[in-house]
Amino acid sequence: MRDFVPGGADLDDAGAQARIDEYYDHYRARLVPYEDVAGFIARLRDAVARRADAGERLAVAYVTNGDEDSQRTKLDAVGALVGDWPLIASAQAGASKPDPRIFALACERLGTGAGETVMVGDDPWSDVDGATGAGLRSVHLRRSASAPGRPVATIGTLARLVID
Repeated sequence: MRDFVPGGADLDDAGAQARIDEYYDHYRARLVPYEDVAGFIARLRDAVARRADAGERLAVAYVTNGDEDSQRTKLDAVGALVGDWPLIASAQAGASKPDPRIFALACERLGTGAGETVMVGDDPWSDVDGATGAGLRSVHLRRSASAPGRPVATIGTLARLVID
């Protein structure tokens, strides 16, 4: 903060922290989810509950490149954070997507095998290629027709994802 903000060199620790907090307040206020996210999270939560009521298990986790705290903040800001779903973040995992180790860690945390785990992601390289390379099934959330495609199940919106 002291190196990048005009007048920052004159800030004490409290002043620098206040500027950082102000930045993050503005940042969080501008995070906006895609319109299909809330409905998808609700459907997924319902499916998890239905499975649990039936004595079955549907395990869900977030796998993300970045730092766990910042990713948790983003998910919470857009209403997509479900507190009991694990968040596997590359900074803490020691591996970033598309490295197979982060997908293996997710499977371990979920208690699932790679072949019975599905990764839904929008990045063809880090999400789809990474998960496929780690032995997971992949669904490519391809929000734009101009985005690179992959030879896996593909949807244009989370509303099209069947959860049973």
